[in-house]
Amino acid sequence: MTDEIYYFDVSSTIYYCPIVKEYEAYVAYIRKLPIITEPSVFGMNENADILKDQRETDLLFSSLLLTQVIFI
Repeated sequence: MTDEIYYFDVSSTIYYCPIVKEYEAYVAYIRKLPIITEPSVFGMNENADILKDQRETDLLFSSLLLTQVIFI
């Protein structure tokens, strides 16, 4: 068994598989993670984040338009 840390994102040291055995240590590590995950963790570039934001905006506005009452 090696004590090498496996990093999920080679450009960052935030996302890795911790080498601990206690439950509390895992929970502490998870609580330190940022709320918004960078796309590079999943092997995507920054354009993927822009595209996701655009799609979320389109969905939001489409949903808002569906709630509008049209008077004829």
